Amino acid sequence: MAKGTIKGVGGMGGGTGIFVTQTNPGATTQVGDTITVSGGLTPAIKESDCVSFDIVQGPPDPTGLPAETANITALDSAGQVITANQSGTINVGAGKSVVIKGAITIDGKINVNGGTLLVLDGVTIDGKIEGSNNGCIGVYNNVKVDGKVETSGAKCLVVSASNVDGKLSSNNDAFVRICNNTIKGKLEVKNPGNCKAGGNNVDGDTDLPANCVNCQ
Repeated sequence: MAKGTIKGVGGMGGGTGIFVTQTNPGATTQVGDTITVSGGLTPAIKESDCVSFDIVQGPPDPTGLPAETANITALDSAGQVITANQSGTINVGAGKSVVIKGAITIDGKINVNGGTLLVLDGVTIDGKIEGSNNGCIGVYNNVKVDGKVETSGAKCLVVSASNVDGKLSSNNDAFVRICNNTIKGKLEVKNPGNCKAGGNNVDGDTDLPANCVNCQ
């Protein structure tokens, strides 16, 4: 059974996605990917909820791989959505999920200790993001992090089309995706289980392992 956190809600087949935190053996969809919802318990869920789902295979996509969608089978736990300015530390513990989105500012650090964090669509983090203890972090679409992003022992770290003023560092994370960002500090990935990186404008040093392939 695959698991993940709801990322955007557009109605069944109309834009609802799941940020994947657990996938099925043999599936094309990997941890850290976003899969489109095609059916299931869509009316009962909202953005930031943690869900279980079946991966449904469709016809091959242009690359020849099976196009996969999600059929939601269970609502595991409710999450939290933040859409207004906030000050102070945000802690995301095991079994918890938080989605932060929109043109808002978070004045403080975010600590992901086993939970799932999604930061989307123009958020400014006036602090740092740290992850550990099998947590999952996704940062997408014109997010600005004024501090560093640093993870160790996380299940996944995804940073895409965003800006990091400090260093971006990943150590012993299972799934790493660092694609199309501007990074003012150092980019460092050590001992990943699975790694993709590319299209980044890095002012500092770049240290990537040999098993890190280009973003597609």
